[in-house]
Amino acid sequence: MHPELANIAQNHSREVRGVQRFFLHLDYVIPKSTIDLVDDWQYQLRKLWEQNPVPPVKLTYQSARVREKVECIVYPVSIYYVQRAIYLCAFGETPTQQGEWYNYRLDRIIRMQPLQWENLNLPRCLRQSYPKQLPQPEEIEEKIAAAWGFDFYLEPKWMILRFDRSFARRYIRETFRHETFQSISYQQAIGLIQQQTPNLNQQHSLLKAIGCRSREDAYYKAYYRDGDTNVELRLRSWRPKGEVLLPWELRHKIAREVAAEAQLYLQEFNEDENTNSD
Repeated sequence: MHPELANIAQNHSREVRGVQRFFLHLDYVIPKSTIDLVDDWQYQLRKLWEQNPVPPVKLTYQSARVREKVECIVYPVSIYYVQRAIYLCAFGETPTQQGEWYNYRLDRIIRMQPLQWENLNLPRCLRQSYPKQLPQPEEIEEKIAAAWGFDFYLEPKWMILRFDRSFARRYIRETFRHETFQSISYQQAIGLIQQQTPNLNQQHSLLKAIGCRSREDAYYKAYYRDGDTNVELRLRSWRPKGEVLLPWELRHKIAREVAAEAQLYLQEFNEDENTNSD
């Protein structure tokens, strides 16, 4: 549990003169039909972590990212509650067959089979790490602290955001997003675009875009995990008051989303306009 949240719970969980004053409501997207399953996976993981050595496991997993059921042999490291669901951070094979780390949402785990370390089917990274170099939860914490985003195994990149000045004053200033999420000047934003965009055509387009923006708006930089779903959801929630200026690829991904979204509303708006004119 986050230290600050633990302190709040400790200080306010007890009744005050017989009245409960503290309530904690968590957004929890896991359907009720799988809550018992999630609880069971947490119990099984706790039992595995009590063993010495902790065994690897073979997961059967319904992956949303690759859109099919996959099997992965992994070493279970720790569990996190992040963005309305509980995840297992594991080292080994991944659903995408890329990298050696992955966050598995517990309600999408279909089967969890403990294995022996002598099993010949273990992936190379596990065989090389056992027994003295198996990853620990502290390693995950360090990676999460290094860049914004829970998918700590994705490539980090610099991001520049522009906010409407009034919106930033009310909802962004003096809030915490990540250690690397920091306010910068208009000129610093231009410099970062020049440093982080080696493609000169893309750099020219980004500089042209920021040149059309007000110097009085609020500009922020952040070192984020490129492709992290939770970061992208946060960016969507800030639209249209927040604009991604860097990197080029993320800016254009959002532009395509906005164009597609606009068509959904403009079609209805145009139909209403035509009806009213008749």
